[in-house]
Amino acid sequence: MNEHDPSIKIQSSTVQPCSSELHMQLVEHLREGSIEAFVHLVQDYKTPLFQFFYRLLSDQSVAEDSSEKVFLRAYRMRRLLRKGTDLTSWLFRIACSLLRDRKLKELLNRAATYDSPIQQAMHALTVQQRIVVLLHRFAGLSSRQLGTVLRVSEHAAVRRIYESYKALQHQLAALMSSREPRGFVQ
Repeated sequence: MNEHDPSIKIQSSTVQPCSSELHMQLVEHLREGSIEAFVHLVQDYKTPLFQFFYRLLSDQSVAEDSSEKVFLRAYRMRRLLRKGTDLTSWLFRIACSLLRDRKLKELLNRAATYDSPIQQAMHALTVQQRIVVLLHRFAGLSSRQLGTVLRVSEHAAVRRIYESYKALQHQLAALMSSREPRGFVQ
């Protein structure tokens, strides 16, 4: 199975946090330029980052390229890491800043065909709402981590999570009510 196969189970896309002591050591080793620490970081986060981009952009090659760009930026910015930095928030903040790229903005807003009502409903959300749902639900970020990624307070992040899910629920309800009821053919 391809490691970037979008059919990978959702559980595998969430990052399991390591102990705080191990996390602090990893941050310190990354700051010092340890290749082993960087390889560890890539191994831990390549699937969640790929799946985030794939679910957002629906294009495997662009998702792979975008994930790689996140790691390249992370490597270049590794010396800016501070003690206690949450690596999950840090990497997804880099991923979200990468979405400002003109090519990615075009992909985010393009009209596409989607197989499921959930995909259709997700595309009907604003880009910010899609990002919130994907990071919260599929990447498993907490409201605190989401606040860090979006550069808002935890309270504001909780509000955005609520509003994004409410908008998704509204879009799904609208899609489902517009569909003809399915029944037996006589």
